[in-house]
Amino acid sequence: MKHIRRTLAAALALILALGLAACGADNDSNEPDGGSDEPQKTETVSYAGDYADRVSQRATMKISEDGSTLNFEIAWGSSAFESNVWTMSGTLSGDGDRVDYTDGRLVVISYGGADTAAGDGEVVEETVYEDGTGCFEIADGVFIWHSDNDAFETDPAFEPMR
Repeated sequence: MKHIRRTLAAALALILALGLAACGADNDSNEPDGGSDEPQKTETVSYAGDYADRVSQRATMKISEDGSTLNFEIAWGSSAFESNVWTMSGTLSGDGDRVDYTDGRLVVISYGGADTAAGDGEVVEETVYEDGTGCFEIADGVFIWHSDNDAFETDPAFEPMR
């Protein structure tokens, strides 16, 4: 009986040792995919589309792509008679979490002319600046806009429209 117990204990110890050795096995391959010769697929993220500001709920943003450049157009209805339209473009940072721009342009569009009560239907566009700078930080598909030229109480955060 003692002989059976010793044999069983030795067998269990051997099984345990082999199990630990298998769990600690080192993969000698320097390949990230475990040694496969097939090319790695990289996922391309497209940000093109329409976005809405979740902070003010009064602004929309449209992003279009031209190669590696992202083009932004932001429309903000300041009143029934006036809108602000910003345009700018930039490329994604290496980490893909930021877009810097140096070509920001702000145009104020007034509907109805200077005397809006007259309702003459005249549309007046006034360029406020054409050399705006700033950036968009990207987190979970939301673009947070930091403008160096505009004093927002809270930086607008644009999320995809659904």
